[in-house]
Amino acid sequence: VYSYRHLLQVLAIKLRQMEGATLESMVKELASLTGDLIERRAASALGPGLPPPSQLPLLRTPGTGRGRVGRAVMAWLTPVEGMSAVSSTCRRIAVAPGVEVLIDEQHPALRLNGDSAVIAETLRQALMSVVGLEPVTVPDEAAPDEGVWKQ
Repeated sequence: VYSYRHLLQVLAIKLRQMEGATLESMVKELASLTGDLIERRAASALGPGLPPPSQLPLLRTPGTGRGRVGRAVMAWLTPVEGMSAVSSTCRRIAVAPGVEVLIDEQHPALRLNGDSAVIAETLRQALMSVVGLEPVTVPDEAAPDEGVWKQ
């Protein structure tokens, strides 16, 4: 767990890097400074442009991530247009002997990757890792069982 002093040191290092200081000079400088002095230096370097903690977006709501992860989360959270909450369509996928999975057509696993064979193989591998068994191939006759079911 990092303390407040660690945060101040990281901030001071970044500020000194922006000023062009070398790592050796920063090590010597920070070793002799107390937390109060580091805090004062960081505050004076940042100036009045530093917003108070109450104005910082410290807590983000779900789905507000940025970049690749944010787009992936939004793809999972975005409902499919035209799908109602009253009834839904599910796809039945045979995973292994005695194991079948019903996946709602609205689920991102089917929306983004509609290949049932890939989903079945991924679930099969996960199941094998849980129980520690050798991989078992599902016979091809399992494919006709795969179908679309209404709830």
